Amino acid sequence: MRSGKSTFYFILLNITISAITTLIVLWLWDSSKGNLPTPKTQPADIPITSPELNMPVAPQDFSPTLPPVGQKLVTIENVFGVGDLQQEVVVMKYIGDGELDLTGWQLKDKNDHIYIFSGLRIYKGSAIEIYTRAGPNNLTELNWNLNEAIWHSGDTVTILDPEGNIRDSYLIP
Repeated sequence: MRSGKSTFYFILLNITISAITTLIVLWLWDSSKGNLPTPKTQPADIPITSPELNMPVAPQDFSPTLPPVGQKLVTIENVFGVGDLQQEVVVMKYIGDGELDLTGWQLKDKNDHIYIFSGLRIYKGSAIEIYTRAGPNNLTELNWNLNEAIWHSGDTVTILDPEGNIRDSYLIP
């Protein structure tokens, strides 16, 4: 009988220590990587992964100087899932050098649906997918949080810099 009681206390102690250890590890993990912000409406407050480090890079305060309008920085590579809210996505790629702060940049359609980027930095060769649907953002997928699909064949997707200059446009086939 005494052996059964000892085993019970041993198991109870083991469960308690395991639970405490798990909570400590989760707390350390969460505090070391920081919490990714969840947008309230349109902003994309997510840092993009640095290709050199292969890890998220937090946004920093700096005043970006944009190259001349004629210098291509970003390209809209494609629009997939046209007309299907859950699949509709614009794929945008940064083709400039170094890094680019997209704060204040806009993704726009002909009906003036506007997605405004905020606190987002991308690096050469990085691609971003901007989904029309609602959902949480992550490092490479942003959600516009709209209730209906907005892209149609024949529409033009436009990227504007913070000064309102067109940086790229794409005609949806």
